Amino acid sequence: MKKILLSTLAIGLVVSISAQTAKHIVHLKTNIVKATTTIKDAPSTNVAIPAKNDVKKGKSIETGVTVDSIGQAANPLGLYNGGRTALWADPNINSVMFTHREVSPSGSISYDYSTDGGTTFTVNHVVFISAYNGARYPQGLIYNPSGNTTAANAYAVTFAALRDGSNPDAASSGDWGGYAIATNAFGQATPLVEDTMHSHGAYRQAIPDAMHINPVSGKVWVVEPALINSLNNGYTDSLIINQGVFNSTTHAVEYTQSLLYAPVSVMTSGKNAACLTPRIAFAPDGQKGWISFLSCNDPALVADSCYYPILYKTTDGGATWTGPINVDISSIPSVKNFISDSLLGVLLGHAVVTGTPGTRDSILYTTAFDDDMAVDANGNPYIAIDISIGVGSWSVSSKPGALGMFTVYSTDGGTTWDGKFDSYIETLRGTFGTGSTVISEDNRPQISTDWAGTKMFTSWIDTDTILYTSANGNYYPDIHVRGLDCVTKNMTPAFDVSKNHGVADGGSYMGTASYYVFKTGTTYTLPFAFQIFDPTDATTEAQFYYINGFTLTDADFTSGINEQSSNINFVSQNYPNPFNGNTQITVGLLKSCDLSVNVVNMIGQSVETINMGNVAAGNHNIIIDGSKLNSGIYFYTVTAGGNSVTHKMIVE
Repeated sequence: MKKILLSTLAIGLVVSISAQTAKHIVHLKTNIVKATTTIKDAPSTNVAIPAKNDVKKGKSIETGVTVDSIGQAANPLGLYNGGRTALWADPNINSVMFTHREVSPSGSISYDYSTDGGTTFTVNHVVFISAYNGARYPQGLIYNPSGNTTAANAYAVTFAALRDGSNPDAASSGDWGGYAIATNAFGQATPLVEDTMHSHGAYRQAIPDAMHINPVSGKVWVVEPALINSLNNGYTDSLIINQGVFNSTTHAVEYTQSLLYAPVSVMTSGKNAACLTPRIAFAPDGQKGWISFLSCNDPALVADSCYYPILYKTTDGGATWTGPINVDISSIPSVKNFISDSLLGVLLGHAVVTGTPGTRDSILYTTAFDDDMAVDANGNPYIAIDISIGVGSWSVSSKPGALGMFTVYSTDGGTTWDGKFDSYIETLRGTFGTGSTVISEDNRPQISTDWAGTKMFTSWIDTDTILYTSANGNYYPDIHVRGLDCVTKNMTPAFDVSKNHGVADGGSYMGTASYYVFKTGTTYTLPFAFQIFDPTDATTEAQFYYINGFTLTDADFTSGINEQSSNINFVSQNYPNPFNGNTQITVGLLKSCDLSVNVVNMIGQSVETINMGNVAAGNHNIIIDGSKLNSGIYFYTVTAGGNSVTHKMIVE
């Protein structure tokens, strides 16, 4: 497959990490209003939540999956707003930890833990008692001393935002700025170590986005953008790097801080472009690591108003970082070709383009507002991300067929980039609650890996039942996942993890994945958690659940369903969809082969077959006549030279 040469800015820049201890200051008390980001084609108001419906897409999964209730929180606010490190599995000690806010007092932090691989849990283990105006948005992971194989000898490490008023936001009366940190002997009452850190000087703290542990050194890393006035777009062109080292005498993780200069472009409003969802992860060797975030910093690469991944790299365990490395997503073949010709024609009038308008090579693509990152055995980064056509004003099109989940990666240390198309996204955003307590949640792209870094598992939440169209929203979410082999680049099918599994089916709000998965032989067990709450009232108590026993095997990574296989470059979502007349599919072929389409109904009966015969390489448009079909859900399978891809379509 063709690889894409990335553009870089000041690639030779080396930034050293210097240590500085945070100071304590007196707290202030104010309130906060959450900032919002524009999204095209999204609803502006909430809708009533209908009764559950069993009509779901996605391959059926094994019956051994259970959905088990774990802890609770006073409200759902701690888990929403992106997939932070709330769930952490350590396969070396067969343990899982889920970090969350407490029920009472709500500003306290707890974790739920399992030492048998997620089969049984002890819940609501308090590790931080409410201080100042309470801790929020907690993250947590397991520190396991080198060589240890016993859960009792490990430690739970948590990190949360603290509402101490040390970095107040005058515009929204926010009272953020501090960190609440704690360390606890895993599952034991003692030792319990609590501490706080506060904004000082250029260290403008708010809500950390990323938490990770180096698998070799055991150092804990927490990263967030330094923001003037807490939560607005006042990014200071620097990332706050918190580096923690476990003290075996005090049983505390002791943090030092450094600033990583990571400049971005200036938006038309005069503010810096947002620095969205920073992530940090290290390779199994502990030396190679990456920091990533979404923004725009090079107008020569892509015009302002489009986001793309920006990365910094270390090869010495985090002592120094080089970058930025900018990922030109608009040049990746799977990105350029995933939108059908017919839908592309509709969107072109609103697209951000360069060069000759009307050609696929001229279109600029943008990411949405969340991403996640993992690092493979060779030290290469893999990014789970939503991508769509750029529509300007820092917005993304969420039309079905125009928004795709991708796994973008490098195989040569960030010099060139490629990507795999995972799935079309039906509904990007859901909005919950009313009045001043309204919260919104996008589809939380996340990525997990095995301890050795040989497989990647991209997951996301999506509402895709027949009850919804693009005018509604992501209010009936399921967790979906697709695996990618880091060596062969073969993929698994896209699985609906929540399907037919009790409250998870259509109720996997704020679905959350662990960075690491469990591996036994050729089987991978993927840990997931989510919360249930009243979606019409975001102030109500949240109940957390753990999905236990969802597995994939090496045999699931088959090239036959790899959309970038030996024959198929891409298969578009049909457009329009839903439809009641004709609908069009665009198929991109890498070489000449026999091409056919088979349409089946919900019970697997074939209702139409289109045989195109032997066709040349390139793009081919296929028309399906919906007037012959009854209303309902159908699946079309495109077969090209022995490879096949299946998508869902709806006839009105």
